[in-house]
Amino acid sequence: MSGNVMSGTTASMPRPACDPAIYRRYDWLLRRTFHDLSVGRATVRPYLAALLAGARQVGHSAFPTVLRAADAARSAGDAEVELRLRRRLGDVALLVLGLTEPERDVAELLFLEGPRAYRDAAFLGARLGRPSAAVMHHLAGQFGTYVSALRHLRSKFLEPRSGRARPPAGDEPAPRT
Repeated sequence: MSGNVMSGTTASMPRPACDPAIYRRYDWLLRRTFHDLSVGRATVRPYLAALLAGARQVGHSAFPTVLRAADAARSAGDAEVELRLRRRLGDVALLVLGLTEPERDVAELLFLEGPRAYRDAAFLGARLGRPSAAVMHHLAGQFGTYVSALRHLRSKFLEPRSGRARPPAGDEPAPRT
């Protein structure tokens, strides 16, 4: 990995600015989680690792604001902005459902809107010729699976309420220099 872009099949997907060590840590945790559950795609793992590494605080309170902004971008015909906002909606829904315990009515809304947002992002991305459209399409179709994977990751590797990863049982890869 170099710069702000990942290598491999997701090379053109931007990676949030974050500490590379934190990114590698989440990539490793997701690799373990996907293996434990026999789920996941190699093209989705780097996206989710970057998403987790770049997330500061997970909360659903911003969801309505981002949804209104995405609708406004659609009305204004700004596909680039709408794409970013729809992807952000899916990301927020995925993180909130996977890493927190939202109230039932909030969870129901997020389970409806998360896949819809990723589906819209996939459609817009395909229309704009973005390679990330395939990842968004997969996340839309397998949304519940990835929520379950993040819940497993949280329960197995993260301390309750702290958001900090516990030291592994000694099988973590050596840090790259």
